[in-house]
Amino acid sequence: MLKMALQQFVSRFTLMTLLLCSGCHPVVTDNSTLVENVSPGISPWMVYFPINFRCSGSLITNEWVLTDGNCLNRDFTFLFVGVVRPEPNGIILHFSSAFCNIENEDRNSSGICLLKLSDPVTFSKRIQAIPLASNMSTFDNSISSWVSVNDFIDIKLNISIQREVEASILGNNQCNCEQNRTNITEKEMCARAGGSYPCQHIPGSPLVVRVGSQFVLAGVATSPPSTCGDPGVFTRVSLHGNTFISYHYYWHDCCHSYYT
Repeated sequence: MLKMALQQFVSRFTLMTLLLCSGCHPVVTDNSTLVENVSPGISPWMVYFPINFRCSGSLITNEWVLTDGNCLNRDFTFLFVGVVRPEPNGIILHFSSAFCNIENEDRNSSGICLLKLSDPVTFSKRIQAIPLASNMSTFDNSISSWVSVNDFIDIKLNISIQREVEASILGNNQCNCEQNRTNITEKEMCARAGGSYPCQHIPGSPLVVRVGSQFVLAGVATSPPSTCGDPGVFTRVSLHGNTFISYHYYWHDCCHSYYT
């Protein structure tokens, strides 16, 4: 009991420190997210769940992954990193704990989770972290932004590359008018993918904005658009820092709550 209580205290303290530092540089990224190109292209902070690569998340330090609560599955406690398509050379990361902020009774809306990796990941050219947006951040359609999409190579074989494409951020009023769903809350934001990718947002994937010389994580995708052409809905990262600590689950407790 004492050991578990100590583990919980250390995890909570680490988590609080991480969230209070939203907008700071990542802990050990060696300037990994400095802008070298106009767009992030294939993003080295992306991680993928082993569910046909249809759910993803973002490395925000060498020990933490941020994703959507709907991506959690009690049958999978590992992720892939360093790849953009299903292939054998990806690195497998195991995680042991989940810290979730899911406020509604159905545990389905504005729910994002931090996953604690069992062991720190080593950064490389293909594996890097992305900083969180500050709680003072504001976003509009004048800001350069990108969302993650499935770029299908072979639709019949369900083979795709996941990459980021340019997007437009929409105000919540405009999004409410265009979305076939309930009202967008203040803890959510909307963005529409550009080009030929209107239906391929990936749950848990990042909404990335360019701030100065860095890419910053602004939102986490909750689900694909309900209708092709609708904007995707993202949980605002910047507005959840103070309430993450309200929900703390060790992995088995977390998944028991979700799936039984």
